Amino acid sequence: MTLIDRKYQLIRRITELQDEDKLAQLEAVLNPSTTAKELQSRFPEILSPIAETIDLATLKRGQSWQGFDREAFDQLREELAFGEDKTIEELIAEI
Repeated sequence: MTLIDRKYQLIRRITELQDEDKLAQLEAVLNPSTTAKELQSRFPEILSPIAETIDLATLKRGQSWQGFDREAFDQLREELAFGEDKTIEELIAEI
């Protein structure tokens, strides 16, 4: 289904709406001035809590981000290092 088809399908479904409350809910979702808190209060069953703003530290805590072990990374890099001190001719000769 193309984008245009999807839009027409939505328009058709909106024009068929008879429930005033559902239309009001749809207007709230489409209104750019509706805040995340307002949407959360209207649709708690489908939206998890939404923060108005989020910073990197909060995002890291929420994902349990721990970074990486630099020492282990450097050790692996050393183990995988090959031919850094060889010329291109020497490397080709090893093939």
